[in-house]
Amino acid sequence: MSKQKKKKGNGNSNPDAAKQALMHQKRFVERVELLCNALVGPGYFEKFPAAILSHMYATRYPALK
Repeated sequence: MSKQKKKKGNGNSNPDAAKQALMHQKRFVERVELLCNALVGPGYFEKFPAAILSHMYATRYPALK
């Protein structure tokens, strides 16, 4: 029996992947800002440090598919 090895793709094989991931993060931050402005009021979102926003993005729920 011959076993075929799975091909492991290189993370850099798709140059648009990094651009798309950056776009997803930007869209996520825009949505959080919209929610903060709607629920709490203008000016509250600016109090969040950038590190907190990136942590929120990293630990968000995965997208429904």
